[in-house]
Amino acid sequence: MVHMEDVTFRYGKKAPLFTGLDLQLETNTVYGLLGKNGAGKTSLLKLLCGLRFPESGEILVAGHSPEKRHPRLLEELFLIPEEFPSPAVTVTQYAWMYGAFYPRFSLEEFDHYVEEFEL
Repeated sequence: MVHMEDVTFRYGKKAPLFTGLDLQLETNTVYGLLGKNGAGKTSLLKLLCGLRFPESGEILVAGHSPEKRHPRLLEELFLIPEEFPSPAVTVTQYAWMYGAFYPRFSLEEFDHYVEEFEL
C-alpha cells in the first residue's frame, strides 16, 4: 500500500513539482503512470523508493517511511532509473553482486527472465 498526504517536492529553488499531492494506492492492484516528459513520473517513483525526499508531507509505503531506508521495505523495492552507473560486469555477475540484498531473490527466476527478455 502507498499513502502520500500533502506532499510537496521540488528540485532546489525551482518551482514545486508537486504541491499538496495526495495519493492512495492499494495492494494487489496494477497502476500505470502516464504523463509528459518532466511531469514528475520518475520523481514520484524516487520519492516512493526513498531516493528523493519530500519538502513536506507524509509518504508511507507498506507502512514504512521510504526516507528512513528501513531494510524490510528496501528488500521489497528495486528501481532501475533511465540512466544509472553500472560496473563493467555481465548480467550474471550483477545478479550475484546485488541479489544478496534481496532475501527472496531467485537466480533461477533471474536466468529465466534474462532468457525471456534476451538480455
